Amino acid sequence: MIFERRSLVRFLIFLLLVALSVGYVALKQGTLKRNLTPGRDQKVVGDSVGRTAAGAGTGTTTGGTLPAQDFFIDYRLDRDRVRSQQTEQLRELVNNPKADDQTRREAGQRWLKMTDEMGREVELEGLIRSKGFEDAVVLLRDGAAVVIVKAKELTQVEVARIADITAKVGGVKPENINIVPKPK
Repeated sequence: MIFERRSLVRFLIFLLLVALSVGYVALKQGTLKRNLTPGRDQKVVGDSVGRTAAGAGTGTTTGGTLPAQDFFIDYRLDRDRVRSQQTEQLRELVNNPKADDQTRREAGQRWLKMTDEMGREVELEGLIRSKGFEDAVVLLRDGAAVVIVKAKELTQVEVARIADITAKVGGVKPENINIVPKPK
C-alpha cells in the first residue's frame, strides 16, 4: 500500500510539473493564446496533418482552424502522450493481482525509473533554457540522452555547456549524449 501511494504521489507530481512546463512554454511563446484563438493578422494553416505518438502523419486534419504548432511543443505533447500510455500499462501490471510477484516488481521498478527520467528531462529542459537557449527538448533513455536545441547552429562552447548540464543532471556519460540544433 505504501509503495502504491508513494508511486502515485510521485506520478501526480510529475504530471503537474509536465503540465506546468508545457503551459509555461506555451504562454512564454504566446502559442497557447495564438492556437486557441487565431487573430486577424495570423495565417491559418489549412488541412494540417495530425501526428501520432511517434510523430508520423495519420492523414487526419485539424479542419484548417489552427496555425502550425511549434516543433518543441509538438514533440513534448507526443512524448507525454506515449509516456502516459506506458505508465498506464505499467500501473495496470503493478495493480494486477493475477500477475506474479516478479512481473509486478519489475513493472514497479520500470514505472519508478520512467517517472525519474521524465522528471530529469523536464529539469534539464528548464536548465538549458536558463542558459540562454530559446527552447530545448530532452529525451533520456537507457543511459543515453538526445538533446534538441532551438538554434540554427551551436558553438563548441554551447555544446560543451549543454553536455555538461546533461551529464550532471541526467546521469549520462558525455559520450552517450547527442546534441542536435533545430532551426527555428
